[in-house]
Amino acid sequence: MKTVLPIAVVSLLSASSAWAQSAPGGPLSPSAGWAAQQAGVGPVGSQAAILNKGLFAFSTLTNSAIGGKTESVLRYAVTEKLSVGLMHLQKQATLRPNVNYTLTPESVESPSLNIGYYDSSVGGKGSAFYATAGRTISDMGPITWSGYLGVAKVSSESAPRLLAGAAVPLLKNKLVASAQWEGKKLSLGIVGHVGTLGKYPVRLGLIAVGDTVGTLAATTWNR
Repeated sequence: MKTVLPIAVVSLLSASSAWAQSAPGGPLSPSAGWAAQQAGVGPVGSQAAILNKGLFAFSTLTNSAIGGKTESVLRYAVTEKLSVGLMHLQKQATLRPNVNYTLTPESVESPSLNIGYYDSSVGGKGSAFYATAGRTISDMGPITWSGYLGVAKVSSESAPRLLAGAAVPLLKNKLVASAQWEGKKLSLGIVGHVGTLGKYPVRLGLIAVGDTVGTLAATTWNR
């Protein structure tokens, strides 16, 4: 497929932070995004735990508004900065790869900078490169939250997409609410830790894509 180099991102998020974080699991895909993989993983708003070397993260989302109808994502942290994954699209009966790399982790002075590639963008059409800048905000009121800004270029589209998202803890970190804009649709999520199955944490939630609500399940484990 035709591919295009990612567009550079300049972050507008400038609050101080003591947490390190990385890019969301999939800024172009609600089934691989924050709502799927953030709840209960490290400090709320941080994906540092997901990027610990040797960690797996799995999520599956069923929603008639997404390209695969049911999309399941398995990600693996190859290194502290590099994660790779496969997305299964049920409607297309196919697997699509995705990659995320953290150029620079978040620090007190600067946001995290990340780039990534998806072989299936929202709607299941075309490959996409994206770049994001993320920041954990801890000094703007009583609630600590995270946000990111970015851009993406989808091979089947002429114009770049604006990416944006935010995640916030609720009920003493038992739930995480998130919003994710992928350039065409807004996804809203609420995900919580409901228990364990053996040694695996179980996280369940609801994800709304546009006006359609679907169900999500996610877990993580070490190699």
